[in-house]
Amino acid sequence: MKENLTGDDVREGLTAVISVKLPQPQFEGQTKGKLNSDISGYVTQFVNEKTGEYFDKNPAVMRKIVGKAIDAARAREAARKARDLTRRKGALDPAVFPASCPIARRRIRNVASSTW
Repeated sequence: MKENLTGDDVREGLTAVISVKLPQPQFEGQTKGKLNSDISGYVTQFVNEKTGEYFDKNPAVMRKIVGKAIDAARAREAARKARDLTRRKGALDPAVFPASCPIARRRIRNVASSTW
């Protein structure tokens, strides 16, 4: 089974604590919730570079992370299929129509019995 990994699949369960000190930080807005700086690009580049170096030196750790990412992708795909199945089943279920609409219920029942 070929897995299509997303970034979320790979990041699931991973945590990193990074401390960055800026000489004169600038924040956006009154709440000061967002740092207004280009530092995130540098941090991303640095983390990617150092993570690659770490994985080169520790392939067993990389294999574990890839295995977990594949498990996360399989779980995501299974959840999507379950949601789709539930939606399709609910759309063909005659119980979702009110009793005041017997013609629609009869048509749905005929369609459901002919497709299953």
